[in-house]
Amino acid sequence: MKTFKLDVTRKHFIALIGLCTVLLHAPPLWAQNTGLDPLPDISQYSHRVWKKKNGLPQNSVHAVIQTQDKYLWLGTEEGLARFNGFEFTVFNKDNSAISNNIVWKLCESKDSTLWLATPAGLSSFKNGTFVNYTTENGLPGNSIQYLMEDSKLRLWIATDWGLCFFENGVIVKVTAEWQDSFIITLAEMKNGAILIGTRNGLYIYRDGTVQLYPARETKTGIIRALWVEQDGSFLAGLARQGIIHLGDSTKMKPSLLQGPFSDVNWRILRDREGTLWVATMNGLVRMVEKTITQFTSADGLLGDDIRSIYEDSEGTLWVGTFGGGLNALSRGKFITYLTGKTPNENLVYTVSEDERNSLWAGNAAGQVLKFEKGRFVAQRGFERIANLPVHTILHDPATGLWVGTLKGLYRFRNGILQTISLRGDTAESVRAIYKAGNGNIWIAARNGLYRFANNSFEVFGKKDGMFTENIKTLKEDRNGTLWIGTHDGLMKLSGGVFTAVIVSQDSLPKRLGPVYEDAEGVLWVASIGEGLRRIQDGKIVTLTKAHGLFDNTVYEILDDGLGNLWMSSNNGVFSISLSELNRVADAGAGSFVCKPYNEADGMKDSECNGGVQPAGWKTQDGKLWFPTIMGIVMVDPRSLPMNTTIPNVIIENVLVEREPILAVNGVRIPPGKNDIEFQFACLSFKSPDKVRYKYQLRGYDNQWIEAGTRRFALYNNLSPGEYSFRVIASNDDGVWNETGANLLLMIEPFFYQTTVFYALCGIVLFLMGITGVLWYDKEHERKLTTARLHSQVAEANLHALRMQLQPHFMFNTLNGITALISKNPKAAREMIARLAGLLRLTLENDMGQEVNLGKELQILRRYLEIEQTRFGDRLVVTYNIQRDTDDALVPAFIFQPLVENSIRHGLGKKRGQALIEIRSEKENGLLKLSVRDNGTGFEAHDEREAAQGIGLTNTRARLNLLYGGEHTFEISEIDAGGVEVRISIPLKIQRGNSADE
Repeated sequence: MKTFKLDVTRKHFIALIGLCTVLLHAPPLWAQNTGLDPLPDISQYSHRVWKKKNGLPQNSVHAVIQTQDKYLWLGTEEGLARFNGFEFTVFNKDNSAISNNIVWKLCESKDSTLWLATPAGLSSFKNGTFVNYTTENGLPGNSIQYLMEDSKLRLWIATDWGLCFFENGVIVKVTAEWQDSFIITLAEMKNGAILIGTRNGLYIYRDGTVQLYPARETKTGIIRALWVEQDGSFLAGLARQGIIHLGDSTKMKPSLLQGPFSDVNWRILRDREGTLWVATMNGLVRMVEKTITQFTSADGLLGDDIRSIYEDSEGTLWVGTFGGGLNALSRGKFITYLTGKTPNENLVYTVSEDERNSLWAGNAAGQVLKFEKGRFVAQRGFERIANLPVHTILHDPATGLWVGTLKGLYRFRNGILQTISLRGDTAESVRAIYKAGNGNIWIAARNGLYRFANNSFEVFGKKDGMFTENIKTLKEDRNGTLWIGTHDGLMKLSGGVFTAVIVSQDSLPKRLGPVYEDAEGVLWVASIGEGLRRIQDGKIVTLTKAHGLFDNTVYEILDDGLGNLWMSSNNGVFSISLSELNRVADAGAGSFVCKPYNEADGMKDSECNGGVQPAGWKTQDGKLWFPTIMGIVMVDPRSLPMNTTIPNVIIENVLVEREPILAVNGVRIPPGKNDIEFQFACLSFKSPDKVRYKYQLRGYDNQWIEAGTRRFALYNNLSPGEYSFRVIASNDDGVWNETGANLLLMIEPFFYQTTVFYALCGIVLFLMGITGVLWYDKEHERKLTTARLHSQVAEANLHALRMQLQPHFMFNTLNGITALISKNPKAAREMIARLAGLLRLTLENDMGQEVNLGKELQILRRYLEIEQTRFGDRLVVTYNIQRDTDDALVPAFIFQPLVENSIRHGLGKKRGQALIEIRSEKENGLLKLSVRDNGTGFEAHDEREAAQGIGLTNTRARLNLLYGGEHTFEISEIDAGGVEVRISIPLKIQRGNSADE
């Protein structure tokens, strides 16, 4: 990256005053969100890139534009690309009616039509449809060079054979005696005049006439770019001649801005912060006041031939190159300071500040670095430790600059670098150098702990009570206790005594990181791979990723003074509210939310370094510094740039049975197609990987679904009906679009799933019931007459048949269905289904006089399901069936009249819940059955009814016929209330086709 000072004469100064004035004012539209900070180097912006391997259709990006719906559109040489932050949707001649795959310029009109300039004509795109225009439609030429909509909503079209504009659907040609008909660029001035840049000078269209612009500097030359300033003046970029600043009056003297501008390419842009950006053939150029900076491929830009520059609604600058790809420059929360040119020079281990507020750092190349004039500079005098990674640095005014390396300790004093032999000739790794409150200097090494006091060293090891000599970190608390993190656990030095911090194995790991003491005196201990520990009042609490910690490896802990702790890790830096940490630690459960930061926030590489001390520092001005494998990153928590733009949320696709459909409100989905996938996007481009989503399918979901970063929702086996799918999202700084996107849809039912069908079924069943009752009554009379003429067996069969389906039961059920059809279709459908099941069992099955108990109970359950649909929770039925009685033979329909009698007494004359118990057991060759309820018991009229009722009378008769004197039938009142019916019959077991006594 190259920086230049603009060399101007008095002649140019007047024009520059206008530029500086504009720099102080940003358009009101941008007031809600900040753009690129003009102070850092361009290389310190967050820089993201896309090439063909990332989904870009082709690496030449000639045009970039953000449309009103917040999509980003790119014109390439292999089609038009729509970008949502993650994926490119490409429109080309293979999949659409676009006129040509090469797209040179893009323009959106106020009616949301996207216009494309191609070498084969003009194309428009709206509502998914392309319309093409050529010379056959009235264009002067087919090679479209530039597009612009003016304040009168006219679309201006610059071609290689002249100029025209669209007005009210009609193409109007602008006639003039052009010196050169090839038009390159256009711009509208504040007074409505149109500037026309051509291959041979600048023209102006005013009041229907075209004239050569009178300024001498623009009468010849190739005008490649134009930019109109807020004050009405404008900039004209000339190929190989720089930029000319002109007013809307010919009396203003023009000024020529040269230097890196001298080969202006296709675009000039002033961003919302007032910074001037120029596309050139030799990279991207930035002008801030009098300082001009050039950003090229040598600095990481994808290509030097810049074809397009565009600033989006969030302040991100998009830079398209010829053959290189797409670049995005955005204002990160972090600023990265590179510390060299080689990987080892940029791999930094430690950073710290001295008493004079000077910042020091050490890298893997063995360099000692000092922050001077906005950059880290390698200091002289340390050549002897070249290639020895510098782990730790301490600047002590009294004793000099201490440097700990991979192989030994060094002290720099009075311009001389001195080697310090800690233990003989052994050069061990030094991990930390720490100055205590009393001025003593402690050195943590792999082979012991050392103290420098009174100009001499003292070594401590196992002989002094230490359980290990492999020391990593040091921290003195407010009480003067020295906490020592080691490779094998934690210990402390207090009152001259070393004490191991002994806790359970699960509470404190061995591979410890730094120890931090907060304002309340609570200690926080980091670890390598095992999370964070809080030590308070002798109790240790573990916090890991399971609680919300971003990473279980923590290299450094810094307090921002605003109530947050900032920590570095292998996957980036993250912050967390200290109160949230304490809340979860106090509760011993729950979770908190960390705020992660990575490359999208300005870090060149999110991998931080640690294992030594200090691996981060808070300077006196409140800024936080962390070493990484790609330089040193700095963040100022007090002035974090916030993305305040409310993002737009779009439902991009709807897939039904994995096939896409047109996602429009009111879409109707055919019957049986009930597997649906919704795909959505939040059009926030600063950090799209940090966008969060919530969605809800109303009619199915009772609450919002937290989707995190997932951009789709799947639903399977949805029932027919109306649904509303809604999705909302937040940008990288948690600004939510609470309105989001909404889609109404209808899953159509099959005819048999409609209310009409259920109503018809109800009517049919009702008619069938009436017919059945009439038939039943007629058949009953016939059988009753036959019974009088024939034997008692025929009479018992008649009663059994009558008990199969009681008329009052059918009437009650059909009446219930009719009432429920309009009020509760679901309950009606359930009742119909249960009635149908009972009918099938009772009418279709040809059952004899006896059936096995399991079959009888199946019929009984179907009958009770219908009764429970009518009476709801009031009716509770329990079964106490002995396991080995299922195959025992019982009279068919023996339970139904007994249970019906219990329901009549239990529900008809008793408030509250009715209980019925069905029992079976075998004893001494007998099968014992009983039905018991909690009804009102016997009253006088009840006894007569019980004795004379058809149900119980027929039951007695059938038992006498089948078993004679070998059975018993008893009815008794229960002391607590209710009635119990007990039956005892001979035990017969049905196995296969035979029955065994």
